[in-house]
Amino acid sequence: MKIRFRRNRGGTGIPLVLTSPWQESLYAYNRIWSSLGAEASLISVDLPGFGQSESRSELMSPRTMGEFIPKMLTAFGLDRVHAIGPDVGTSALLFAAYARSDLFESLVVGSGATDAALTAGALKDLINAPSTIPFEENGEEIAIGAIEQVMRINPGQQVLDDY
Repeated sequence: MKIRFRRNRGGTGIPLVLTSPWQESLYAYNRIWSSLGAEASLISVDLPGFGQSESRSELMSPRTMGEFIPKMLTAFGLDRVHAIGPDVGTSALLFAAYARSDLFESLVVGSGATDAALTAGALKDLINAPSTIPFEENGEEIAIGAIEQVMRINPGQQVLDDY
């Protein structure tokens, strides 16, 4: 199975592994890559079935993804890491750390919360819609708009195409 990753062997100390938040990919870390890379060796990875990594149906649960992560770390030659896992990476890293606590120096997990009452525009319409059917025709436009707004910059066509 092909897993897309980006690696920087800079910095010193325990390496940092970053998993991508859904619907994004390893490009989610572009703006902080250089800063983090000056401090530690980095690996950013699109977990199986996300970003540009291949998928297997048997890996698409938090528990089995958690079983995959230690194997991935071994394949990278890593015996201890700091790991950051927003969104889909959260549960996978928690299962991995439960099974193999020896591999993890620290975990940063979780996802941001949104107060639906503070949303506006297409996001508010989507949250309050009784069905997502009206959005199926322009889902790509909604995703691109959300990414551009959240990042408050134009991430570049390559990144948008990747998402």
